[in-house]
Amino acid sequence: MDAWLRRRYLDDRAPVRQLAADLAVTPTTIYRWLHAAGITLRRSTPTLSATWLDEQLTAGLSINEIAKLAKVSRSSVWDQLSAHGLLDVADEPGASQAETLYREGAPMAAIGERLQVGRRRVRGWLNARHVPIQRPGGRAATDHPTGRHTASDQPLYGPPLDQHRRRPVAPDDQHDARPPWLSS
Repeated sequence: MDAWLRRRYLDDRAPVRQLAADLAVTPTTIYRWLHAAGITLRRSTPTLSATWLDEQLTAGLSINEIAKLAKVSRSSVWDQLSAHGLLDVADEPGASQAETLYREGAPMAAIGERLQVGRRRVRGWLNARHVPIQRPGGRAATDHPTGRHTASDQPLYGPPLDQHRRRPVAPDDQHDARPPWLSS
């Protein structure tokens, strides 16, 4: 089976879906067999050379224009620019202005409108520049290293949570009372 997979996948360059159809199995099974046989998977998008990408950036092309020219997705261009070390989000045009506006109290949506970019781009610039992001209402996002909230955090809205059971605190503080559907 390994020899057949190598011949069909590597030599004939048959797509995984075709191999799966030939053997009446799922593409997931083919991927599992390729991994077990030690066969390196092909990239679904062509690799763009660092030199070519740098030339396009130097010529002033945007990521969207490079993607159209290379006939790949915008995210593929973004990923390959990052992999080649040609993309530094913190130094993009607008990043420093976004940081200044955000530190002055402007909301991300307003910054995005002013700089003609999306709110996600503004958040990416702020994260790349290590600017602490505020939650709605001015509450700072968590300082937890994973970016997640610890068990001691309380919700922004709604009743406070019992710290042990992570459920709303009962108004009468009777945590051990049986729920009505379990009453005898």
